[in-house]
Amino acid sequence: MISRKQGQALELLFFGPPEKVAEKVGVRISTLRRWLKDSGFRQALRARSREKREAGERLAAQAVMMASSALHTALRTGEDRPVTRAALETLKISGALAACLSPPGEEAESLSQIIERVKAGLDEQS
Repeated sequence: MISRKQGQALELLFFGPPEKVAEKVGVRISTLRRWLKDSGFRQALRARSREKREAGERLAAQAVMMASSALHTALRTGEDRPVTRAALETLKISGALAACLSPPGEEAESLSQIIERVKAGLDEQS
């Protein structure tokens, strides 16, 4: 069972060095180091790390969906706004467009076809 102070330390360890975490929680660094060696504490830290990673992945997937939607709207309306460029950059950075590129010698898909494939692929992941 994790104590209240250990729970605080678990969260703070993602944002600062152990010395600062111990100070903020109100324990000595030796106590925090002992907690870090404890299997129950390490397990809780791994679980929290996994939760944070999964939350980040969900947020990234949502950002890709929003970017895809923004590009789709821009293609339909013919708008060329800064948000459209930001959406395209988001898709590039995410790697969502890399999976849609045609091999050399094959006819390239239109951007709207790529967006539809990206959206379909993300829907399958959800």
